[in-house]
Amino acid sequence: MNRAARARAVRKPLLFSTLLVLAACSTHVTKRDDKIYQAYGDTWIYSKTEFNKKYLGFNSPHGIIGVRNAYWETHVITNSAGRTISIPENLYALQKDGSMKQIVCCEYFREQGDLYNIDDKLVFIFDNAREFITDCFIYPSGHPDNELAPPEKRIYGVKVFAEFDPSKNIFKTTTFSAGDNYLPFEYRAAVLRRGRFLTWEESAAFSYARRKPFMCAAAGPTQRVPTSELDVEAYQSGATRTLQISVPRPATSAFLERLQGFAERRGFKTWKAGADGKEVSLALRSEEVLVIAANDEELWRLGFYRRMAKPPYELPSEESVDALVHEIRDELSAFQPRQ
Repeated sequence: MNRAARARAVRKPLLFSTLLVLAACSTHVTKRDDKIYQAYGDTWIYSKTEFNKKYLGFNSPHGIIGVRNAYWETHVITNSAGRTISIPENLYALQKDGSMKQIVCCEYFREQGDLYNIDDKLVFIFDNAREFITDCFIYPSGHPDNELAPPEKRIYGVKVFAEFDPSKNIFKTTTFSAGDNYLPFEYRAAVLRRGRFLTWEESAAFSYARRKPFMCAAAGPTQRVPTSELDVEAYQSGATRTLQISVPRPATSAFLERLQGFAERRGFKTWKAGADGKEVSLALRSEEVLVIAANDEELWRLGFYRRMAKPPYELPSEESVDALVHEIRDELSAFQPRQ
């Protein structure tokens, strides 16, 4: 083989390897639509960009050397005067000693976040492990015992809420989503109240309204203790039947008393959430059916959810649900049903 042929033979595998590396190394950028928020007497433009990168590295899932993936996000707000603030670079969390420590966010796929306008406040909601947020005690929603579980069974992220401080141009987090400081049927009641699934913004506002302060005086993780006898996950996610009833605001108490009286006579277990007249909800549990009642102003919706048996997840007959619907409709006949 002459010199030219040998050079071509060497260049071919080198060219192939180079093309392979270039194919494996790439960055995909996703720019989300900007959002405009009105808060603190100013107009804010929120910009979010997501980056997905593939690169060659050691200890990849595909071998000693192979393709690895990286993910990170940028979050920026800009006010009407053109002042730009990077949220991840101005993020602080409460610590046990009362100080606010600057923390890291959005450099990994488990550290995703979004900014919302809740009650005219800019609230950045994101997930990260407790060790990267605070030395106060916080935990994943509904799992105060998370850190007692074996490492392979632990939930990584804790959802926290960071409120913008316009006087210092920083975001400060002192609260988290505990998931156990409200009744378990309240989220379904919120869905029922609107007559549809919640939007991302509405879901964020729901969680924010039920946030829990960092537990800086707590010793640490504790065994989970059920806070309610009601296991909503044992019932189908969508209502089999829905009943709508118009109830004038002055008659709200009478309506609830009538419904609770019916449940008591039938031996149903009941739970009530909400103390004001705006967002009250009630849950009634029979042997086979869970009834949730929630109001939107003067319109009350009652959802009927069948209990799911263990595998093969058979449901009670719809006839039993219809019978209960008729009973409750008759009980509430003094009020005006809506079709």
